[in-house]
Amino acid sequence: QLNVRCWASGVRRNQTPHRHSMTVLDRLRGRWTLHPLLAWTSKDVYYYLEEHGLPQHPLFKQGYSTVGDWHSSAPDGPVSGRSTRFRGQRPHGECGLHLDETASATTTQPTG
Repeated sequence: QLNVRCWASGVRRNQTPHRHSMTVLDRLRGRWTLHPLLAWTSKDVYYYLEEHGLPQHPLFKQGYSTVGDWHSSAPDGPVSGRSTRFRGQRPHGECGLHLDETASATTTQPTG
């Protein structure tokens, strides 16, 4: 065990309805979670990468507008963005890593 007390996550508030309710510092399952990019939009990320000369994720050029775990990511097709995650098996777009046991997921998709 690493005995981690806090971990950082790059989730953004506009990605899912559940993430909309997150705060910059959350306590989940006995650990602190820091969300430094919570208020950022896709445009903010794009401009930050451009301004600092950082590359896009390599899968971006292969049609992936969102990348997560190897088993939950798929290139955009008839749908795009978070709708591609989990191959439609979880319409709320969350794997559970950011959900506590009492959280209820919704099927409403955010914009932005």
